[in-house]
Amino acid sequence: MTTSRQYRWQQKKIAEGRCARCGAKRKHYTILCDSCQISNRVRYQQRVGTQPWHKGKRGRPPKIPQPIRGRARS
Repeated sequence: MTTSRQYRWQQKKIAEGRCARCGAKRKHYTILCDSCQISNRVRYQQRVGTQPWHKGKRGRPPKIPQPIRGRARS
């Protein structure tokens, strides 16, 4: 079985230290750039119905601050 063109492109970008989705430089995450990872997180929270972390509540704070509302900005 051969690997798809998209998968080969993603693996090449990851090896170069770039985002697997948009090709931008990665900083804090292993596969996606900060902007793509935050938009992923916001989309997941909306789909599942979870709330973002709040100071003084349970759980650890996120390593990268997330936006208050809406999509991530580059």
